[in-house]
Amino acid sequence: MSWKKVGKFKEAHGLKGELWAVIFDKNFEEVEDVDMFGVGPGDEPAQIFEDGDLRPRAKGVIARTPQLTDRNQAEALLGQFLFVPEEAVAYPINEDPEYKSLLGFTLVDGDRPVGLVESFTEIKEQIMVHVRAGEELLDIPFHDDFLNDILDDEKKILMTLPEGLLDINRKSGATSPGEDD
Repeated sequence: MSWKKVGKFKEAHGLKGELWAVIFDKNFEEVEDVDMFGVGPGDEPAQIFEDGDLRPRAKGVIARTPQLTDRNQAEALLGQFLFVPEEAVAYPINEDPEYKSLLGFTLVDGDRPVGLVESFTEIKEQIMVHVRAGEELLDIPFHDDFLNDILDDEKKILMTLPEGLLDINRKSGATSPGEDD
């Protein structure tokens, strides 16, 4: 398994062996999906906690595992680095020429323009396209099953998205443009 160094343990949290780590890898966002983590002083984890979990907290995470049961055990790990499985980290892929050439294109769902492509990331082997739709930034899976065509001359990406996908992405709960017309 490959590991990614994403943070550093700064203090013990509580009396039950929990640790607070500051996160310095801006691409690590999917904290809830991590069910194991590593700890170590260098570039590789020296100890793996396969039954651990992480939860977000104040510019970092709280790490806990049944293997650490008191504050003294947690304090022994202070200053060491936090590692997570590499697949838990989202990687920006905007520098990849294939994706860089699509920045600024209009993403179209069926016959409705959704917005302008701002960036791409890869999360757990899934490419996500980030589309600016007015004030909102929508995360849409950039998957072959949804992709119909890319029109370079018109700067358009034609997709057929699953019903409701855009609505799930919208914070306001508003329906997609043209749905209530």
